[in-house]
Order: sequence, then C-alpha cells, then structure tokens
Amino acid sequence: MRSRQARFAEASPISSVRTNDKNVGTSDKNGASFNYSKTLKQTKHFTILVACALAILIFQTLNFPKTEFSTLDNPDAVSSTNANKLWLFASQAGLKSLAASSSSMYKTPVQSVFETSEMTSVTELTPDPEFIASEKYKKMEKYIKSKYDFELLHKNFIEKGYIIYKPDIPESIIDDAAEFTKVCDKHSDQRDFHQDRFTDINSVRDIAQSYDIRSMLAVLHGYDPYPFQTLNYPRSSMARTHSDYIHFAAHPVALMSAAWTALMDIHPDAGPVFYYENSHKLPPFNMQDFGLDDRTKHSLNYAKYQDIMTATMKQQDYKYGEAVIKKGEVLIWSANLVHGGPLAKDPSLLRLSQVTHYFFRNSNYNWAPVASDVDANAVSYYDEAVVDKKFGTEGTPEERRALSKFVIGPCDHMTKDKTNIPNPCDIPHRIPKVLSNIFEHKGEKNNDVIM
Repeated sequence: MRSRQARFAEASPISSVRTNDKNVGTSDKNGASFNYSKTLKQTKHFTILVACALAILIFQTLNFPKTEFSTLDNPDAVSSTNANKLWLFASQAGLKSLAASSSSMYKTPVQSVFETSEMTSVTELTPDPEFIASEKYKKMEKYIKSKYDFELLHKNFIEKGYIIYKPDIPESIIDDAAEFTKVCDKHSDQRDFHQDRFTDINSVRDIAQSYDIRSMLAVLHGYDPYPFQTLNYPRSSMARTHSDYIHFAAHPVALMSAAWTALMDIHPDAGPVFYYENSHKLPPFNMQDFGLDDRTKHSLNYAKYQDIMTATMKQQDYKYGEAVIKKGEVLIWSANLVHGGPLAKDPSLLRLSQVTHYFFRNSNYNWAPVASDVDANAVSYYDEAVVDKKFGTEGTPEERRALSKFVIGPCDHMTKDKTNIPNPCDIPHRIPKVLSNIFEHKGEKNNDVIM
C-alpha cells in the first residue's frame, strides 16, 4: 500500500519510507523491564536504587533542564505504567535517559545546529566556488551588471526580500504564454492543468529557462539556478498567507527563489500577488514547528498553518505590499518571503501570469515540509535528477509530465554521508504536536480559500 506521505501534489512518488517501530523504547508486559524490576527487588541494594530514582524524579520536578527526546521514537506510545518503569530505568541509565521519559513530550523549546547553518539570507551564503569560477557565471555576471543597476536590486533583495524588474524576454513568448494561460481559465476544474506545462508548452518553458532571469538569480545567490516548477494562473492564485519554504525548502534555506512574470498589465483589482516586506528574515517554519500534522493527514492542516502565518504578519506588523506590475515585468522573491494571492476585488478581471520556482545546483538537499512528518521520520524530498528529466527531451511530453519529482525517505536520507550537515528533522523550537486536534480553522472574510 502506498505511504500516506506520498499523497502530495503529484502522482505517487518513489516510496522508500523507513517507518518507526511504535514499540521501540516501551516496555512489554512480560518483557525485560518487568523481569529486571523483579530481579532488583531481590537484591540487597533495592532500597538504594529506589532512593536514587526518587531523587532524580524530584530533581526533574524542580525544573532541571531537559535534553532532546532521543530514546523513544514514539512518545505517544508510552503509557503511564510504562512511564513508571522508565523512571526506574533512569536510576541506572542516568540523567540523559531520564530526559527521554514520557515527560519529554512536554519538553521546552530547544536550540539546534540548524539555527547557525540554515543561511536563510543570501548575505549568509558562501557562494559555490566552482560555479562562480566558471565561465558560465562570469558571463552571467557581466550580462546582469552591464544591463541593470545590480547594486540597487541586490540591496532591495537583501533588505526587503524581493525585487521587481523587466527582464529581456521576447514579447512573442510573453504573448504565447498568455494565450495558453487563458486556456487554463477554461480548465479551472482540473486542479493541475496549469502546473508544469513546460513539458509541452514551449513559451512556458522559455520563460522558466529565461537566460535573463536565471542570470539574475545566479548573481544574487552565487549558485547555479534551475527551474523545477511552473504555475500559469489566469486569475489570482487565491493562495492564502504562506512562505514558499513550507512547499519548497532548500538547505541552505536561501537556495530557493521564485519569479512571478506578468503576462499582461496587472490590474490592482484583479488580485495581484501580495507580500510582506522583510518577512523573509523570519525563521523558516515547518508544519511540526506549529504543532501540526502534515497536509497528507488532513486537508485542513495546511489551512491551519496559513491561519498562524496570517496572525503572525498582523501581530508583528509587517509592511503589506502588492505587485501591481506591467506586462513583461517580473517579481522575484527570496525563499522565505511571506506572500499570497488575494481574492480579486473584481472577479471578472483576468490576471494572466506565470510563476516559476527555482532551486540551485549543489545545495545539500531540497524537501517539502508541508508533506513531511519530521517526527515520524518521513520526509518528502525533491529529486533533482527527475526534475532534469522533466525538462529534458526523452519520452513524450505526457510521459515527462507524469514523472513525480518526489521521493520519500527518512530524515538522514540526504545527509547520512555528509558531515556537519543537519537533516530536515534537526529543527529548533519544536513544540508538542497538539494543534491538529484542538485548533479550529477560522478563516476571515474574503480570505478563506484553501489551496
């Protein structure tokens, strides 16, 4: 049977899920912990051991700092009876095992090496030395710096999290892509009709592979960009407040970017892309950071994530903006910029556009937090080799489009052979996963569309 994590936006990915044993670290009624406890009672040191266990329990009660939960793969599987037996084991195993008892499901937020290695901003990135030494990069850099005020664009990208400029894309390509996007409007009942049509629509592919856009991304990041997804929207995407990190997460975080190309003059009443300046400097949150199950567990889990992001933007008073841009102009935003697509004030208006998402060569890995459960050791990764095949010429367009970009693997699937590289499950500020059960989805007027 196909893994539940595999139910993502496309056809079922290659399944290589390594599931956890729910009974790991728990005690069987007739298992070793019971027999061991019984044996202890027969020793002359039983009184001393009990005293040690009580002392440690008291120490724990007095808010002694806890360490990360590591002994039990599934804390929910620990019953109160088993928890008592674990406390007895703690008297032998010491304070570290004590912290892995059932009380660890209430552990306080912790820090991790991820915090110092995420590189959420391009200013924190160490450029890819092989790429920036290549002739390819040098030509891109010369092209961009001779054509645009790159210093100003670079400053805006760092400080605000986005730039708007007009790349050199032939108008005929823009017009052809616009005509296809109008066709998408007639097929709005087909969820993925507008997605990844670079496989069979030449103009969509040409925009995604625009030398101008790829050069801009390369010089902004110091890495070699490649497109992995296109979405052609005839009207507002109606995507509520979110960061692309929840869908397309790279490590380092900054190695993902998006380019939204206007295929017509965007009317302010047509639902232009909205964004929050400087919000790209927030920590990159995944579903479990908010105490949520991944999207495959329930259709409203992602809506709850969006509720939290919407509330966060309001609470922290980030500056709201809309991309009311001209035909042929492009909005490029950084990996973690919070944005969305509002309901159109005038639903009769078209808003023809194409958004292309890019990863970069030589990142450590790319994954989809919205479809991953880092607590269950199941991560949806993007397969770079398959993305290249989809953009290639092998097979028919239908066959290429049907290829899945995803592979499901354990937390260390992409990092087990790398040193000092945190995996997707090494996330700071994890809280107990409770909001999926107690948090009701309460949308706002004109802002309750679930994508």
